[in-house]
Amino acid sequence: MAEPVVVAETGVDVSDALARLRSLVELSDVEGARAFVKEVETQWPDDDRVRQWARVLAPPRVISTGPASGRTLLREKEWLKCHAREYPGCWLALDGPRLIAANPDLNVVRIAAVEDGAEDPLFHFHLGPGGSGSRAAASGPSCRTAADRARGDRIRSGIQ
Repeated sequence: MAEPVVVAETGVDVSDALARLRSLVELSDVEGARAFVKEVETQWPDDDRVRQWARVLAPPRVISTGPASGRTLLREKEWLKCHAREYPGCWLALDGPRLIAANPDLNVVRIAAVEDGAEDPLFHFHLGPGGSGSRAAASGPSCRTAADRARGDRIRSGIQ
């Protein structure tokens, strides 16, 4: 880890400090850069470039979008381990070990989950083999919602 420049040194201007900050980041010394940007902020608190670096280097924050359910995702994880490869390039909605919907379009999957009445479904995007999102790469079933599959089953059995 590189040693940060002490801002209080004589002859250091904001451009020098920003160049040193950039160098710390390029050397992957994020912690050193975080410490140094705090020093730089005290010297030049009104400089837009310094404020931008301070925002970029701020430690990450977790922002909740709702109350935590407190449930484990073990059943969903087990289902994904066994079946996700059957739906490459698809968004999946799961309610426990039950597949609600699978479709390349997240909005279609969200709507199906709402229509299903699932309280807290898990949404997961599954890439195809080798990280591709292409459905053509798989020989498994295409992305269909549970309703599509049921409708297909009814049609195949002669029930309309």
